[in-house]
Amino acid sequence: MKYYYIDPSCDVDGNDFNTFITEAKYLARRAAERLQSPSDTDFARVFHILFKMPKTDTTLHTLPDLWHSLNKQDHLDAAQRPKRAVIDQVMYALRDFASDWQQTNNRAQAEIRIYHDDISRWDYDEQEDFSADWTNNVYANGDVTSLPSNVQAFITTDRLEYPPDGWSASVQALQAMINRIGVPGNPSTLNINDQATYMITRLIAHEWFHSTSYGFEDGSDATVCGAATSGWAHMMSEPRDQAWNNAEALALLIIAAGLAELRPYGETRGGFTIDRSVDPANPGADSAAVGGEFVFYRDLTH
Repeated sequence: MKYYYIDPSCDVDGNDFNTFITEAKYLARRAAERLQSPSDTDFARVFHILFKMPKTDTTLHTLPDLWHSLNKQDHLDAAQRPKRAVIDQVMYALRDFASDWQQTNNRAQAEIRIYHDDISRWDYDEQEDFSADWTNNVYANGDVTSLPSNVQAFITTDRLEYPPDGWSASVQALQAMINRIGVPGNPSTLNINDQATYMITRLIAHEWFHSTSYGFEDGSDATVCGAATSGWAHMMSEPRDQAWNNAEALALLIIAAGLAELRPYGETRGGFTIDRSVDPANPGADSAAVGGEFVFYRDLTH
């Protein structure tokens, strides 16, 4: 069992931050179940378009460089580094995240620690050009207090505020909105690129999959300051060799599992998924699926 700690600063405006983590873990379990099902061809297509390969592809890939770095395996040469099929790595990550993490109030016990203090716990020594989070004994070169860095995954204060009208911070909240006012625009479609942007559930999953246990990476533009590393549109632009080990692909797969359980008001079965007319191996730059459009099907596969 692994542990995560939620600082009291995260419970903003009466929100229980753990509800987002609980939803992310539940959707990870559902994603794994859907991928395991031989009859769930709709979800298999979502995997294919995100990871740029079918789930049946058993080609072995070396685990991501970040995994080797976090687990102090940098010294291994290419021949020594462990390899795993992408579907196996994804299934491991989904199942482990869903079942092997527990909340603790003991900060020192936790492998993952979540704050909502806008990195105010960091101190910066201007003379030494050195920053330190003395609470967690994390250190960095440069001024972390003035510019978000890649030392820790974090969510700045404005990301936890209520999202704009028409968007939701979780899949559960999106369903509640649909029940209240219906699906925005066309009731038979939802845009995952729009909806996932403000979902704390997606953001949590993305950052979690960067952690030591998984080591998934950000993709081809991660080293470019200000470059997008999240969103459906970002993943659609990623080449195959940057998609299979991408934390955002996993996070969006989880959200897609959530959309598969959503229904327009009054519907009793079915869910949202990629348009079945789209070829996931060659979706085309202008297709609705590349733009993030998910379509409601009453006969969604399971």
